[in-house]
Amino acid sequence: MDLSLIAVPCHLGRPRVGPGLGPERYLGAGLEERLRAAGHEVQTLVVEPPRPADDELTAVLELDAELAGHVGRADAAGRLPVVLGGDCNIVLGVTAGLGTASAALVWFDAHGDLNTPQTSPSGFLDGMPLAMALGLCHRDAVAAALGRRRVPAELVLHVGGRDLDPGELRNAADAGVVLLEGPGLIGGGDPAATMTPAIEQLGAALARCAAAGAPGGPPADRGGAYLHIDIDVLDPDWAPAVDYPAPAGLDPEQLQGCVAAVHRRLRIRALSFSAFDPARPDPDDRTLHNGLDAIAAAIDVAARRADDAIGADGAAETLA
Repeated sequence: MDLSLIAVPCHLGRPRVGPGLGPERYLGAGLEERLRAAGHEVQTLVVEPPRPADDELTAVLELDAELAGHVGRADAAGRLPVVLGGDCNIVLGVTAGLGTASAALVWFDAHGDLNTPQTSPSGFLDGMPLAMALGLCHRDAVAAALGRRRVPAELVLHVGGRDLDPGELRNAADAGVVLLEGPGLIGGGDPAATMTPAIEQLGAALARCAAAGAPGGPPADRGGAYLHIDIDVLDPDWAPAVDYPAPAGLDPEQLQGCVAAVHRRLRIRALSFSAFDPARPDPDDRTLHNGLDAIAAAIDVAARRADDAIGADGAAETLA
């Protein structure tokens, strides 16, 4: 598979601090070589802040505008964009690059990232990226920087959350975002099977967008899914080197099964990974190795699309 491996080594617009160290740690540990050995063609680039910004939101959005250009060019060329970011704000650049409502968004994260300035207990911008993508906050700033409308809530599925603020739960309910939270997801023993009905709903929503010809909706040959994976969706036993660990998470095999479950219905059109903080304690480089495995496994699943029958709404009707 042809890949564009795009590193964004920043946290809240600041280069190479905290989880902003994670992307280049993955690269330094041999990610490119591993992907090439698996038969993938890899083009790698690093996105740097275009200029020092006066405030955090501006810094994040200017960086996302740079990222959006790279993602859009990769997508147009038939290359799978694989984005390695420090924080989850990279979602804004990826969705802008793909085009609003042109792909379902499946969000794997221990946290909601659904706060707004009105609901956030701390005002922490890194607790708001999914809310910004949905148009729940900072709408004017996002539109000015990225020139796009919101991602429709019917095309969003949040998976693995287990540390959500009350305000985030209200925001999700009001917007209509489906939450598959950690205890309920894992309690049945097969998270991938638990996800399947919600994935079917995403496919149906994409089909409706295509049939309606809505502005920003997927052309007949596009659609599919963009998967964002915050590595803290894994249990801290598997990924301790994160800033906000939360117990009762997925294990690596469950995460891989969930990714495959998405691909059975929707071809994977983009991937992003975030939140590995090499400055945090990481016994035996556990987070590094499990993160590398998660990236490689998700790409391998996405590569199966060449053998799949892809429907007009981007659906993968069979899985090799």
